[in-house]
Amino acid sequence: MKILFESIVWAEIQTIIQWSKTKKNEASFLGTGQIVSGNIVIDKIFIPKQEVSTASADLSEEGLAELFESLPKEDRNRILFWGHTHPGSTTPSGTDIATLKELKANNNIYIMAIFAAGATTYAKVFVRTQGLELEFTPEIDCIYSTRITNLIKENITEKKYAHTVGTGFYQNGNFNHQYEKGYMPYSTEYTPTVNQSYIKPSAHANAKVINPFENYTNKRKAKATRG
Repeated sequence: MKILFESIVWAEIQTIIQWSKTKKNEASFLGTGQIVSGNIVIDKIFIPKQEVSTASADLSEEGLAELFESLPKEDRNRILFWGHTHPGSTTPSGTDIATLKELKANNNIYIMAIFAAGATTYAKVFVRTQGLELEFTPEIDCIYSTRITNLIKENITEKKYAHTVGTGFYQNGNFNHQYEKGYMPYSTEYTPTVNQSYIKPSAHANAKVINPFENYTNKRKAKATRG
């Protein structure tokens, strides 16, 4: 099982880490997550009110209650992550262990992670099942935004060209495309050399190349023959 942080969440955590490094104080945050293909994806983080110092980030009951009240209903039961920063190493303290015990009391799955600038992230996953509590160290990784990925799948489709071809040539330092109905488009994987005036067509039985300079070239040949 891996702990996967969505890219925007990972960026937000890096912001907290840099703040902690600059201020030389700890900072705590909670996160919502879901199990996807056997891994836990952390998709949002929240910062409750707290008092911090170099050695602690004290979460008050009032601050936690206020945070839970402000969350959408669908997120209240999805909080399974507690992260916090250290200004130095990521070794958990006695206070960290005590705080973790309180936070994971009512969860079947809970994750703790400690972050620090320039240090290896410390993470533990706690799973409660059939009266047993299992603890293990997970791999950590970052993934693209699930929300944006889903929006892309729902709203973006690739344009399909039906039997169309085009020519392309260099003009004023830019490569211009011309398309003619009835032929396949040129392959974008082919890069013309300086001496080529058009792009190689896609592999297609009926594809043909339309050279925009063909008439001009033929006229020069004819003129040279007459001369």
